[in-house]
Amino acid sequence: MKRGCYVGGKAAGPVLLKLKRHAAIQAVQALKFGEGYNPYNLVMCRADGLPMSTSALDKQYNEQLKLASLPNIRFHDTDAKTKHSC
Repeated sequence: MKRGCYVGGKAAGPVLLKLKRHAAIQAVQALKFGEGYNPYNLVMCRADGLPMSTSALDKQYNEQLKLASLPNIRFHDTDAKTKHSC
């Protein structure tokens, strides 16, 4: 069984590194939030650990596309186009 994150069949080292950094930031946020934090282990969540609303996720995703000067690709189309698995 493959371990780690793969994009197009290749190990996604930089992506995995960024995800690990993001997880560390979320761990600090969870400690600050306290007992009310919901540990769903989500990559994208609100400050309290609950899932983000679809509109909030779409807004952040579109902002990041603009900042990176990437074409406007719908979030739900990214899986089929990048053929990734984690």
